[in-house]
Amino acid sequence: MARLPVVAIAALQRQAVAEVKLDGFWFDVHGAMCVEGLDDVEYEALKRCREPRVFHLEEGGETKDLEAFRELLLNLNTLFQALITRPCHIDTALASDKRPYFISGGLTQLLARPEVKSESDPKVIYASVPGSHAVQKADEAGIATTVTVTAGAEVDDLHAGLITMTGRVHSIKHGDSHAEIEVVQQLGSIFTILTKLRTPYHHENDFTESDLGPRSAGIVIAKIGYLEPELYDMAEDWMLGLTPGGVDQDLERLGHKRI
Repeated sequence: MARLPVVAIAALQRQAVAEVKLDGFWFDVHGAMCVEGLDDVEYEALKRCREPRVFHLEEGGETKDLEAFRELLLNLNTLFQALITRPCHIDTALASDKRPYFISGGLTQLLARPEVKSESDPKVIYASVPGSHAVQKADEAGIATTVTVTAGAEVDDLHAGLITMTGRVHSIKHGDSHAEIEVVQQLGSIFTILTKLRTPYHHENDFTESDLGPRSAGIVIAKIGYLEPELYDMAEDWMLGLTPGGVDQDLERLGHKRI
């Protein structure tokens, strides 16, 4: 899929305004952009797109529409706050009778829980931890072997350090266009996906191709900020884990000033 630079988006928007009057412009971006020299790239992109005004507040007849738009944003914020202020995500998931229960968040809190130490405990799938050296070691050891590997924190250890895990190699997959090599390691009832390169897990086949069944699992944890549509459709219930990191959704902890 082609990606347009900000200047191209702004040019298209100006062209649209020249052809038809716009009452509003919904600016929908991923929210994880980073540009050197800009501390708020989303604001800069929006400012450029707004060069022809987005809202014509002084022309009359727009106040009601703007108020409805404001009400929509307030309702969305209320829903979001309800999602992120639930109790501890691990406690809630373990106690729930909804299976599979999906969590978007991190792994380190789960590894210390006694409820997942035995293979007979609720099956948990975690996707994923990048670690090229860990993957190489497990790949060389082979399926069904027990191996100790250390992974994570390859880019930085700002939010979490290295994780050392001893477990049985459940499966090995070569040739993924993103990961190159994927290894699933079983620790008690946790099946952790280790990848040579950082990899998104947005679809059911991302799991099944590594001999994992997310629909039959008790808990599925995906390190993303929100559930992609296919994962959402599989989940009997879900919540945001609010773990620190690149996709942190705890807005108050992030400390942003110009939202």
